[in-house]
Amino acid sequence: MTQRDPDADPPREPIRVRPVSGRDPVRPASTRAGLSADVATASLLEVLHELNNMLDGAARSLSLARRSLGELALAPGLDPGVMSRLDTASAALGQMADLLHAALRPGAGDVLAAAPDAPLIEIITHALDVHRPLAEEHRVELLAEVSPRLVLAGAGPIYPALANVIRNAIDAIAASKVGGRVEVVAELVTGESGEPHVWLDIVDDGPGPTEAARRRATDPGFTERRDGFGIGLSLARRIVRDLGGALTFDARSPDDPVRPGGRGAHVRIRYPLPS
Repeated sequence: MTQRDPDADPPREPIRVRPVSGRDPVRPASTRAGLSADVATASLLEVLHELNNMLDGAARSLSLARRSLGELALAPGLDPGVMSRLDTASAALGQMADLLHAALRPGAGDVLAAAPDAPLIEIITHALDVHRPLAEEHRVELLAEVSPRLVLAGAGPIYPALANVIRNAIDAIAASKVGGRVEVVAELVTGESGEPHVWLDIVDDGPGPTEAARRRATDPGFTERRDGFGIGLSLARRIVRDLGGALTFDARSPDDPVRPGGRGAHVRIRYPLPS
């Protein structure tokens, strides 16, 4: 039997990796990142599910209110615009519900690209009506001019792009606190390939973009607003590109092809006419 030297260091115990607080042993960084992404996705789905439930309750309440007011539609003193605003809100809630339902389906993919088609003139009208309360709050006039050649044209999944550009224009004017105007001009143009293209010009008379905004307004995450997210215009550009088109953003100039002179911003959306 081997005798241990009493002056030698005591023997060391073998090193063991133990779970901490009942959790799994440490994983490689790539695995942890994957787990974080899974948790984030699950959390987002849970939020979408709860939003869907709240949206359903709001839509039902709105439907009951509309039905009650419908019975009083001819009552003296009732603002005739009330029913119109309720219809707009109801349509917007319906769009939100459809979007949430699509996003919650397994393997949903790009739910914005799968949005149901509708006539372009209806899409433009609805986008303006949805934003009209915000515009009125900031004394912003909303106008539209649609070419007769586009009256029967379909819009394709362009609504989110158009709505985000309109919202961005209203916000820009609101920041100036002096009111203004946002115009949507829709025209049918023959492209370089000879195929028909839809051109949507959104022009405002706000303060106009800064030099940084002119260069980066459509970059994901770029915003100059304290409460902004930097998503709207980048999302709009992505949707338009997916349609085979392009989105440009710049300041208005004295020789602006749509509304010459004045200050403000000019966004042009152009994409192939949906078949």
